[in-house]
Amino acid sequence: MGEAPATSRRVRVHQDAVGQIKSLAREQLRAHGAATLSLRAIARDMGMVSSATYRYFPSREHLLTALCTDAYDSFGQALETAVAAVPRSRHLRRWWVMSHALREWALAHPAEFGLIFGAPVPGHRADLNETGPSSARFMAPPLQTYAAAVRAGAADPGRTQGLADPGVAALLQYFVERTDPPCPPQLAGLALNQLSCSLGFVALETFGAMGKLVRDPIAYYGAHVRGGMVGLGYDPQAVRRLR
Repeated sequence: MGEAPATSRRVRVHQDAVGQIKSLAREQLRAHGAATLSLRAIARDMGMVSSATYRYFPSREHLLTALCTDAYDSFGQALETAVAAVPRSRHLRRWWVMSHALREWALAHPAEFGLIFGAPVPGHRADLNETGPSSARFMAPPLQTYAAAVRAGAADPGRTQGLADPGVAALLQYFVERTDPPCPPQLAGLALNQLSCSLGFVALETFGAMGKLVRDPIAYYGAHVRGGMVGLGYDPQAVRRLR
């Protein structure tokens, strides 16, 4: 009778320690960046010997992978929530709010954004088996939102200047196979093109460059999203009315 409560306490203690380690690691990311992330410093802040942290994360690389996974999950959830708040029939609005949720999440989580979309951390190589499901969660909303718009006739890929055959490589194929229903490779390539442009814009803003380039980044981003939607084959007149 006493075994289950004892086990539950051990699980809670373990989960609490993992959560605290991740929280302190994110503080390090915000203060110093990923390259100097230190399990030893985290152990010191927690008041434990450095070897104790290895019960929770066997190495610094395992901790970085866990932080990447959490960041992708958080990013994906933000996009899912934005799209789910708009009726399925409002295809243009769904892409619009998703694009703005992307920007808002990045500005609210610059360290996490930098971790998953910035320069690779020296010595760290995330395993797709670990980060794949969470990164697919982030990719699903753009691929599914665009594919649904094309199926409904709200976007016409024939009006785009994108590649008819984008030459889908292994990682994008992984994402395509995890959309429901699977996103056609051509549409995935077109959506990826616009997603990449938005991530580049947001990177400039997140890391402080955009404010030095334009006076109103919000309006500029809105114009960027509209231009991208026209590039995806959404109706230009309808896109112009989006606010």
